[in-house]
Amino acid sequence: MTAEDEARALLQELQAAVTDRDLDRLVSVFSDDPVVFGTNSTNLGVDELQTYAAGVLAAEHTPVWSWDTVIVLEESDDRVLFTVIGRTGVGAALSEPFRLSALAVRRPGREADWRLRHFHGSVPEPLY
Repeated sequence: MTAEDEARALLQELQAAVTDRDLDRLVSVFSDDPVVFGTNSTNLGVDELQTYAAGVLAAEHTPVWSWDTVIVLEESDDRVLFTVIGRTGVGAALSEPFRLSALAVRRPGREADWRLRHFHGSVPEPLY
């Protein structure tokens, strides 16, 4: 698989966990020492990620993302730094622009096991 394919597979795993509202699965998409920035929050470590993820999953509507453009910025055997331009919304209404930067890391000794170490996703606010 290419680095872009690996990134897209990890993002699909993230979406599936959110869609299924599965907290354990969602947290498992991330590394053991995640740094997660949402539109309005900073979450450092697994405990803060679990609190943040539980809030996302408890929301009335399930967020959905389209990962339209995935650009690999840097890659090595155990890291992929990438950015995404897409859309987000609820259900089929992907009406808001979405941007993401992320660092995926491979778990030692597990060739096909990529996890998100850093995730910075946000919905841009209008400038005016």
